[in-house]
Amino acid sequence: MDLNNQECYQTDNRLIIKPMLPGDEGFVWQPLPDREYDLSPLDPSKPTIHVLADDAMMEILKYLPLMERIVCEIICRRWQTLLYVMFKSTTHLNLDQSYLMRVPLIFSKTKFKFFRTAMLSKMLLLTGKSLNSLSFSGRNDEYVLFDNSDKYKLILMMAQLCPNLECFSAKKCLQLNERAFKKLISVMPCLVKIDVSHTAIKGNCFNLLPESLKELDISFSTLVLKEKLIELSKTCKI
Repeated sequence: MDLNNQECYQTDNRLIIKPMLPGDEGFVWQPLPDREYDLSPLDPSKPTIHVLADDAMMEILKYLPLMERIVCEIICRRWQTLLYVMFKSTTHLNLDQSYLMRVPLIFSKTKFKFFRTAMLSKMLLLTGKSLNSLSFSGRNDEYVLFDNSDKYKLILMMAQLCPNLECFSAKKCLQLNERAFKKLISVMPCLVKIDVSHTAIKGNCFNLLPESLKELDISFSTLVLKEKLIELSKTCKI
């Protein structure tokens, strides 16, 4: 991460370090290889959490916050496998302010943004086709998902990795402006429920709303133009 998008030299050879995230061109998801587990007899004099059965371990891991749950995969191969199984059955992710506050504060602003983006992309990759609902909430300056500086990379990633997503919420995320909202509905034409209350949308792209949409929450989005509300009330089947 220190060398992100920077040059370095190793034995006179010029190297450029650039981490690749899910959704990047050329990224290939590598499945977990076959594991070799320690099958030696357990030592009763040395009790350890590892003696618990898989279902008990997974139940314990469910109580951890998302960020800590992901970090737990570095403990051992068994934990990594269990966590991947858990994420594959996840149908809803709620990434609120408390999730982001768990990002290590020692990071610089650049590292913080990259770490946060990497964690979000990893969650989307692990949940994949099973994810049905995704919601964001919290302070308006915390979500790179709606940032155009990287061409809405995570919005595109969300559409690519989560094709079965039906419900999307960005409540109280003022960074979700008209351009970001337009990008969202253009790449995700199968959304059934959208909550963009308390955001900065204006409603200029209401004519592009998905035909599958049944519920749209724009309450307290004070920038929505009155004429767009009138047009929406006349044509909307929601």
